[in-house]
Parts: sequence; structure tokens; C-alpha cells
Amino acid sequence: MYFKYTINHWFLLPVICQGVLTQLSPPENVLVTSYNLNAVLHWSLMTENQTVEYTVQYIHEALNSWKVVPGCTATNATHCDFSSIAHPAIALTLRVQARDANWTSPWVESESFQAGKQTRLGPPGVTLTRGPNSLTVNITDPVPQLTDEYGADLTYRILYSDETGMEVLKMTEDPVVTLESLTAGVKYCVKVQYVFRGKVRPGDVPSLPVCAIVPESEAHAARRHMLVGVLVVVLIGGLIIGGMVAIYKNDYKLKELLRPPICLPVNIHEFFAREEFTQLHQTTPEETVVVIIEEE
Repeated sequence: MYFKYTINHWFLLPVICQGVLTQLSPPENVLVTSYNLNAVLHWSLMTENQTVEYTVQYIHEALNSWKVVPGCTATNATHCDFSSIAHPAIALTLRVQARDANWTSPWVESESFQAGKQTRLGPPGVTLTRGPNSLTVNITDPVPQLTDEYGADLTYRILYSDETGMEVLKMTEDPVVTLESLTAGVKYCVKVQYVFRGKVRPGDVPSLPVCAIVPESEAHAARRHMLVGVLVVVLIGGLIIGGMVAIYKNDYKLKELLRPPICLPVNIHEFFAREEFTQLHQTTPEETVVVIIEEE
């Protein structure tokens, strides 16, 4: 009897060895990444064989058996995009298997994945429209179907700050929000982040700050222009009155300044330069000199 069992074991050993040898190594580093509802399963296989193909299947609580992910059957890629079946409210489990001709690997399962809780969201697109003492924030989703898929579970968290750096928080479900009662002439910076079921998740990406200077209202601008006009008129009037008073008090100095210098004609200068006039200037008071000037 013992010899019979031994013979059977020797005959079964090649079959067992053949089954072991025809099994591929399982895929490694099986990981799910998801960003803005774009869900992808990644894996790697420690082989350089280019003929290896992969198949990916999924299951969730509403299914009784594993289903093939569309587009991920007999593929040579080491990733599988399963966005078409990744609903935010459904938790999925995926598995991947390698095959090379008649050789197959064991199935390797991923961790449970639910897009609503684990996908990264953002950043939202933000543009600002300036208004009188206000800014209108226009928010756009990175993918159009984002708010349709999440519904009321997804809202927006708006943070805005002035030049002092003090931040103000505003929560809203509306993609168009007007920030009112802002200070005219001050630059405000706004950034937006997604909120899922009332919480900001650490992996979600906020938008970069978008800044704009708040314009003043038309009424305030009209009052400012009127005030500037009044100040200009008062300043010009004050300058005119001050100038008239200064002229009145210093009129004699002004006359001296404006009086032209006395300039004798050339012939008069020549007359006083003659010898006769010079001798007359040098005579004593007792002497009387008569100078006869003949006309030429």
C-alpha cells in the first residue's frame, strides 16, 4: 500500500510542478488615484515580457459577482481608467490579473475606493467682476459634470482678504457670489476651495488667489469730484486775494521796481564831454564864465 501511494505521488509531482511553473508572478503596487472624478488603477509587474496582458474587474455591494471594467480586458497597459463606473456614492473594489499565453497570475485586489470620499477636487476656476464697492466672484468647475455628480454634497468655501491680510470666510452653493460693502480703492484677493459634506478635505486643491481693486460708487465719485472742484476754487481765490493784498502793501516797491532807468540821449552825453563844459565845471564860484554855443 505504501509503495502504491509513493508511485502515485511521483506521477502527480510533474503535474503539480507544471501548475506552479505556469503561474505568473502577481502584479505589484496596485494603487488607485483619483482627481476630479478621473479614477485610474495603477500596477506594475516585475518582468520585461512584452506579451503579458492584464484584465481588471470590479465589484461593489450591489453586485453578486465580479464584472470586467470596460476597456481594461487583455490590455498591455499597466493602468486602467475606471472613471465611467466610479460613482461618488458607491464604494468599489478592483482586482487585476496578468496573463501570458496559458500562464496566469493570481488576482490582486485594491483597497476599497469611494470617489466621493477619496478623489481629490480642484482647483476651481475663479474670475472677478468689479462693481461699485463690490466684487462678483464667478466660479467654474474643472470638469463640467463635477457638481452634477456630487449634487448638494459639494459646496464652495470663499476666502477673501484686503491689504491688511485679514481673511473673511463665506460659504455658498452658488457659483456666482457678490461680495458687498467693500472699501473703494482697496485691493482684495479671493481664493475658492471645494467643501464636501461640510468639510474641507486635506487633499483638495484651492484656487490661486485672484486680486482686484474695488472701484468706488458713482455717488461717492461725484461727491469726491465736487469736493476737489471746491478746493481748487478756494485755492485759486485765496491766491488772488493774497496777491492783491501784497500789491497794495508794497505798491511803492513795485513802482521802484517798474520805473525805467534815466537814459540821456547821445548828443547830451557828447555835450557834457566837451572841453568848455569841463572848464566850467573846474571854475571857482567867484569867477563868471560865459560860454557861447554857436550852432553849426
